[in-house]
Amino acid sequence: MKVKITYEEILTKEIDVEIKDDMPVDDFARKFYQDEKIVLTADDLQTTSFMIETPDWSGDWSKI
Repeated sequence: MKVKITYEEILTKEIDVEIKDDMPVDDFARKFYQDEKIVLTADDLQTTSFMIETPDWSGDWSKI
C-alpha cells in the first residue's frame, strides 16, 4: 500500500527589536526574516507533527 506521510516542524524564537514608527510591522518582520537577520535552528524546535494519507483515508495532524 502506498502511503503519503507529511512531516512539519515548528520553530519558534522571540526577539525584541526597534523599528521606525512609520514602518508597517508585518513588512518589517517579513523582511527581517528574509534578509536572514534572524535564523531559526534546531534549538528553537517547539513541536513536530505528522499527517498520514492513504488511498482510503486521510488523517489529521498528530504530534510526535
